[in-house]
Amino acid sequence: MSCRTAYQVTETKSTNVKIYEDDNTFKYEDDNLSILYNFWSEKGTLTFTIYNKTSKPIYFDWSHSNFIWNGYSIDYQKDVEITNGIGASTILSNGTASQGFSIRTKEKPQTQLPPNSHIVVRKFNIDMPIIKFTPSENNNKELSYQQSNSFFKFRNYIAYTFDKDMKELKFIDNDFWVSNIVEISKKRFYRNDFRNAHIKQNKFYNITKGERNKIQYGNNIIALNATNYSLWNTFSASYERFIIKNISFKIPLYSGYKKNISLSALDVNYFGLFPQTYPQRPKQSYFEYGDFKINGGFVAGLHLKYYPTGRGRIRGFIDLGLESGKFNIEESYYYTPQPTTTISDATYFGQAGSLGLLFQPFKYFNVSSELGISYGSYTYKSERKPIDGKQLPIRFEINLGLCF
Repeated sequence: MSCRTAYQVTETKSTNVKIYEDDNTFKYEDDNLSILYNFWSEKGTLTFTIYNKTSKPIYFDWSHSNFIWNGYSIDYQKDVEITNGIGASTILSNGTASQGFSIRTKEKPQTQLPPNSHIVVRKFNIDMPIIKFTPSENNNKELSYQQSNSFFKFRNYIAYTFDKDMKELKFIDNDFWVSNIVEISKKRFYRNDFRNAHIKQNKFYNITKGERNKIQYGNNIIALNATNYSLWNTFSASYERFIIKNISFKIPLYSGYKKNISLSALDVNYFGLFPQTYPQRPKQSYFEYGDFKINGGFVAGLHLKYYPTGRGRIRGFIDLGLESGKFNIEESYYYTPQPTTTISDATYFGQAGSLGLLFQPFKYFNVSSELGISYGSYTYKSERKPIDGKQLPIRFEINLGLCF
């Protein structure tokens, strides 16, 4: 299954970092230094280059510097040791043996930046979340924010000094907020006109799979039974509604039964695949050859379904239910002393149970199959005699479902 790839391009603004259109830079500047930011990457990376504009060394104190993500402060320098393994391996006839040693290092709490030089810092990911557009916003798929109502803000808080003893610290506090998000297709994202106009160092992007093909399990399923129609000329449909995560109730409906059965075949007490509510002809010794025809009928039921593994792309279920309905039965006997045809109304009541498996390969559509049995009783008059019958047919269904 292919999914539509979409790109969400996010733009940021700042109160003290500016976009310079002439050279496409996103820059903070004061008398001592300048900082050029570049966020352009998937989900955004806090990458910046610091230039020392003075004739004196500048010392950065990372132990007093922070990245602040939606109000949560993260230290630039942590008092931890990092272990790096260095080793060599020797290939032996029965495998590989490795030898080596490790070096323990600590992150440096300070960095010296000589006059008229620069350093590049790339330490934190911005980790902008993917936005789900609401139906009312889907037409344009673009959102804009002011600093006061932006849901995503971050700051870069840097401490520096000209004193190598790290006294008299100065602080730079660059603040950023998300000002615009636009979602576009992959094709448009890679077009030169878009990239030339929109790729700025104050922007970054997310890659998302389009909602068009995301599986929607929903709480409702309407299903059509393919086997009933193809094998028994019966229209069969059901409505299913989830009560909780793994339990639902189902209302099946069956209508339009039409089937001819030779009475000679009924001498072995017909036992066939669905229909659940298709009555077997009771075995009577005085019946010989003829037709047993169901001209029409309607059955409804109430089932309870349990999904042991919950809802997912593939899930099994247990189905238990009660069903009731009426049939119109026509019996014709051709080789009796007096050929006769009788039409009777039959009432039915039964119970059903089955095990099944459901597979949902597409966003809204699924297919399920189930196998079980039904046990029911029906009553009708045959040649003016009341007939009470029992049935225990095998239940087999293949259903095509729509989820919403």
